[in-house]
Parts: sequence; C-alpha cells; structure tokens
Amino acid sequence: MEKIKNLLPFILIVFLLAGGYYYRDIQKKKDIQEKEVNSAEDLSKEDMLIKELNDKYQPNINWEENNNYTIQIQDKLLNNKPTLFKVFLNDIERKNDKINFKFDSSYYLGDDDYILELECNNDNLDKFQKVLMSSIDKEDFNYYLVIADVTNVRRPIFSLNSVDLGENESEINVETSHILLIKGSCLDIIQVPNENN
Repeated sequence: MEKIKNLLPFILIVFLLAGGYYYRDIQKKKDIQEKEVNSAEDLSKEDMLIKELNDKYQPNINWEENNNYTIQIQDKLLNNKPTLFKVFLNDIERKNDKINFKFDSSYYLGDDDYILELECNNDNLDKFQKVLMSSIDKEDFNYYLVIADVTNVRRPIFSLNSVDLGENESEINVETSHILLIKGSCLDIIQVPNENN
C-alpha cells in the first residue's frame, strides 16, 4: 500500500505531462488549420482562379518576362502547351462560320502590349459566349483569364512610308508594330470578378 502511495505522485505527474503534450499537439494542429484558412482567405479572387486554371491545364504562366525579340516569345508560346493570358475583351466576331474572340492585354494598348485573337470550337461556344456576354452591357473594366493553345505569334507590318530623295530616287521605310499579334484557339475563359463586388 505504501508503494502505491509513493507511486501515486509519480503517476499523477506522468498523466499531467502526457495530457499537456496531447493538449499542445491539438493546439498546434488547430493553429496550422487556422493559418491555412487565413492564407486561403488572403488569396485574391484572381489568385484562386489562376490556381484553379493552373491545376487544370498546367499552362505557360510567366511567358511575358524577359522578352526582347519576337522569337523569344515564339519559343515560349509555340510549344504545344496551353498559355494563360490576362486580357480585356475587345470584340467578338463571326468569321467563316466560326466565332473569334479578340482580346487586348491592356485597356489602352501601348508598345509592349499584345492582341490575342482566338478561334472558338463549337464544343465550348455556348459556355464562352455566356461568360463573355454577361459583362458586355456593363461599363466596368472587367478582364478575363484565358487559356489558349497558341498557333501563331508575330509583329505585323504597321506601315510603309516613302521619302522623295530627288530626281528618280526615293526611299521606302517599312515600320513594324511594337504590338504583338497572338493567334490560337480558346480552351477556357473565366471572368475575373471585380474585387469591389
């Protein structure tokens, strides 16, 4: 009996320590779960949509970085891998019984921007038209995340100028556009919701 009395404080200490470690382990797991929830909430709507598209298509994402020449962009986009674009809708047209979407890389095109012309296959036409038509009448500057298979990348000829240099001589200047023209087929379109809505 006396041995049990002597062991009782030791057993009690063991139970308290085990309970404390168990409680601490549960708290750590709760803290980790709360951090994961908070970090998911901290992601913007756009980031979540990009992650969703990335998981589904594994597209080229950072293709716009470090490009001095068209050939560098061609090497990145013409590789049989889908590409993610962040674009504004410019136009929808019917051409040869197919629907083509035209997007711009920024609302006001500048020197480093691009125009994206995508043909839509009939399988996705209804879905894409619903996504695009839902915002056509709105005045906000909505933009889209577009996944496309790129088939052509070029800088088109912009203008021809001639300068009269005198009798029977003239100089012709051909200027290329700085705006890139990217063509391909559309795989997916998601409108990025306005953060204020």
